Amino acid sequence: MADKRQHSAAASRSGPQGLVTAGILADGIGVLPILDAQAALYMACGVLALLFLRVPERVAPR
Repeated sequence: MADKRQHSAAASRSGPQGLVTAGILADGIGVLPILDAQAALYMACGVLALLFLRVPERVAPR
């Protein structure tokens, strides 16, 4: 039960900081470039996941 309280306390502190950061970035850069960068990061993570999570080839016994 204590773990849930600690997690929710940390989330409640980081929420307003994220909103402020997003607002500053949206005013300075714009919303669409931020969404494009987010999409590029998701695609890069997907490609990395495909590369690292492949099933290794089986080696034939001698």
